[in-house]
Amino acid sequence: MTDDVKVDELSPDLAQCLKLGKDTLTIDPYKMKVINKIINCRTVKSGRHHYICDDCDYELELYNSCGNRHCNRCQTFLKDKWILKKKEDLLPVDYFHMVFTMPVQLRSLIYSNQKLLYSLMFKVVKETLLELSKESKFLGAKIGVIATLHTWGQQLNYHPHLHCIIPNGGLSLDHKSWIDGKKNFFLPIQVMSELFKGKFLAYLIEYYKSKKLCFYGKSSIYEEESKFKKLTYKLRQKKWVVYAKSCDGNPRYALDYLGNYTHRVAISNSRILSIKDEMITIKYKDYKDEESKQKVFTKESFIKNFLMHILPKGFQKTRTYGFLSNPSRKKQVGQIKKLLKIEQTKVIPQETAESLLDLYDIDVTCCPKCKSKNYNRVSFSVARSPPIKKDN
Repeated sequence: MTDDVKVDELSPDLAQCLKLGKDTLTIDPYKMKVINKIINCRTVKSGRHHYICDDCDYELELYNSCGNRHCNRCQTFLKDKWILKKKEDLLPVDYFHMVFTMPVQLRSLIYSNQKLLYSLMFKVVKETLLELSKESKFLGAKIGVIATLHTWGQQLNYHPHLHCIIPNGGLSLDHKSWIDGKKNFFLPIQVMSELFKGKFLAYLIEYYKSKKLCFYGKSSIYEEESKFKKLTYKLRQKKWVVYAKSCDGNPRYALDYLGNYTHRVAISNSRILSIKDEMITIKYKDYKDEESKQKVFTKESFIKNFLMHILPKGFQKTRTYGFLSNPSRKKQVGQIKKLLKIEQTKVIPQETAESLLDLYDIDVTCCPKCKSKNYNRVSFSVARSPPIKKDN
């Protein structure tokens, strides 16, 4: 193990794993920037803020969080703030959790075209759900959807899929009534699966013909037209996995449930069991037998697997549709609440200190020692490299 990497055997974490292996691979600049943010999170390299109490002279120095969406140490507060904001959209109806999974045969092609085909996944899920729900034989209403992208499986393998939370019902097409869905969900799974499959393949073939797709690595074989046609033929014969489950009738539970998905990263620190002799052991749940198992990675294989789950720069991983979409959300959710005769709620934007007090009952404006309000943030500094000296 390299001398500059100190590993805490009792509490190994993602930052230690990445630091151990980052110099053994060639990594593109954007992904390396993400990795360095995670490694430096809550260390002197991330900068610090300093508090002092004017009454008792108590001092506290805290290191900054990186705030990166791939960092597993920064998500709890961001998740709780997101949930707090979304509470104003909650309805007193059952909610369903849905998963749309991409076939394994498409994974290499999706990975070669991440931004394009991740966006296509969202597009097809949106069209599938909104079009079917508008049909009178199913619901005949406009529904609301929150969808978020995941790209990993329990063993850090590449497994792109979308999680969705959907209220069980919708706003009538004339916006004059709320229509309740069936107890076991208002759309038939088989119909959704077939439409999802048909739409995705139709768009994929269109992208191929218009030369929008890139091919490299394992997907390079599909650049040949005969191989691409063979792939799409096999995918038409295959059953695509679409899953729906009730959130047990508790709207707040549904929101908490989705919050765990919108702000989840590829691996939590609690699943990293050990770092020993440059080997990294994680635990995972095997859904075939519901047993907890272990997997061992080399430092190189661990970081390669983690890199697969760093999203393209600027890519929006959580999106809303139907009456929950941003352009119409405020007006249409308000209309639905009037129809259901429930109180309108509005979450007022908060500063960080207010959020900490509201969410965790932590008052960062009050001295932890003497409880004085003369507790001030007196300095802020960011560690920087010394300036480069130019030779005269």
